[in-house]
Amino acid sequence: MYAGDGDIRIRLADTRDVDHLQTVLDGASDILDARVYGMSAAELLAANQVYIGYASEAPIGCVMATFEAPVVIHCLSVVVSHRRNGFAGVLLAAAVAEMDRRSQPLSYWAAVDPARRSAEMRFSRLGFIRADTSVGLVDGMQLMFREAQEPGTKLGTSVSP
Repeated sequence: MYAGDGDIRIRLADTRDVDHLQTVLDGASDILDARVYGMSAAELLAANQVYIGYASEAPIGCVMATFEAPVVIHCLSVVVSHRRNGFAGVLLAAAVAEMDRRSQPLSYWAAVDPARRSAEMRFSRLGFIRADTSVGLVDGMQLMFREAQEPGTKLGTSVSP
């Protein structure tokens, strides 16, 4: 899969990609053998949809979401050396477009750190809105919601095989 202007390739990872995911997790946290939610890279791959982004064949980021409906996007990571240049938004848009294409969910939820205004803006640009305050914060994360859209629409990016 190619996203954006072709500088980043994104694809759905599988169990053979454990080293690539670990490279992203380590590079995003500056911690060797980093874990997310206490889970190893192999456990994360088994329990989630994981889309890994590549630039010049090097893994530079990932988007993780639940398999079951409604889809919950709960992790967006970019290695430190590739931050602040738009890769996070491109990865997120491409992953959402690919999930629209593959599984056609009726809706998405996203768990967004309320302290990171840029994260909320990134999701807002893709049509996510803050969840009703009765749902509000869950485990310290602001929930955002978006109805699924036809593949390739209103995402500001293109994804092609």
